[in-house]
Amino acid sequence: MTGRRGSQHTTARHLPLRIALYSHDTCGLGHLRRNLAIAETLRSKLSADILLISGIREAGSFSMPNGIDTLLLPALAKIDNLKYEPRRLGVGLSDLVAIRSNSIRAAMTSFRPDVFIVDNVPRGAVGELDATLDALRTNGYTRCVLGLRDVLDTPDNVQQEWSRNDNIAAIRELYDAVWIYGDRDVFDGVRAYDFPEFVRRKTVFTGYIRPIVHPGGRGSQIRPGESPDMCIVGGGHDGARLASVFAQACALNRRKGMILTGPFMSDVDARRLGTHPDVSVRRFSTDPTQLYRAASRVVAMGGYNTVLELLSLGKRPLIVPRVSPRKEQLVRARAFSARDLVDLLHPEDLSAERIANWIAADQSAPIDTSAAINMGGLDTIVDQVKKLTASPALALTG
Repeated sequence: MTGRRGSQHTTARHLPLRIALYSHDTCGLGHLRRNLAIAETLRSKLSADILLISGIREAGSFSMPNGIDTLLLPALAKIDNLKYEPRRLGVGLSDLVAIRSNSIRAAMTSFRPDVFIVDNVPRGAVGELDATLDALRTNGYTRCVLGLRDVLDTPDNVQQEWSRNDNIAAIRELYDAVWIYGDRDVFDGVRAYDFPEFVRRKTVFTGYIRPIVHPGGRGSQIRPGESPDMCIVGGGHDGARLASVFAQACALNRRKGMILTGPFMSDVDARRLGTHPDVSVRRFSTDPTQLYRAASRVVAMGGYNTVLELLSLGKRPLIVPRVSPRKEQLVRARAFSARDLVDLLHPEDLSAERIANWIAADQSAPIDTSAAINMGGLDTIVDQVKKLTASPALALTG
């Protein structure tokens, strides 16, 4: 990481603006779906031309308006907090990272974005953004932003991981701004993770990102009058246990259920779930909010997008969070539970009886998030992009 600026500072911006958004997408759909919501808003409000960089082939399944397109990278899979491997190609990790890194840098050199928004990982997966970020800083033109979800993990784990990956130095040398997609009153990541002062000065809490609902979106159809209980397990790679227990709970209650497995649940586990007579199984939906709206009761893991989508629809879910390898979902669920917006069941206490009893309880009144949390993240992001592009690129100060 050089962190250098070029001597030639270009003051003119593209008209319309060009914005690139990167998400590494090594585990689940959350990063991509968050970037999609941001991209659609920036396209709508600023008429920007937007390039989404994604490592998940499902990105091509989402409907996108004119002005937004996607660069799909060969996929990485995250095994744990320390290890990655190619998801499909039979090449070594270093070779796959080189392919991805070179593709990103070539795209950014040609696209020359006014703003580059990086989701969650300051240097990209396995450092694949290092060359691109150095090149963008050298040209002195592109504003670089690190976008972080509200909760990363427990403070100890974040500090260890960020120290190991030299993330703080990357923010100091390579980024103009840090956006936290959350509400500081709900969870103050700057304080919890003890960010140094120069990071604090660059940080803006945008508020939570309210999902964009597309009426009649692809994969959202549900039969008229159908109002099943629903289980949502995010990308699905580690959701088989919760989905199976949910199916057993439906049998105990003699109620219809639906499980949205996510694209990464194994075919074996998905087929096994399909043997439950009162439970329907859907693998993937590009617009799950339509399914969520029709659901009677919802049991879900605690990913950022899932929780925010359910709350925006007035649903009060039972959250059974992932606790390994990260405790991000548990921290988030506790914060929202403290505001009486969700119910929380630790996975150590998971049983069909516990879920059946929760489903059977009368909780028909919708919840109101308007006074409880700031959901204005998309509007704040539009305002921040305007500020970033209103003046020439300036040298970073640490």
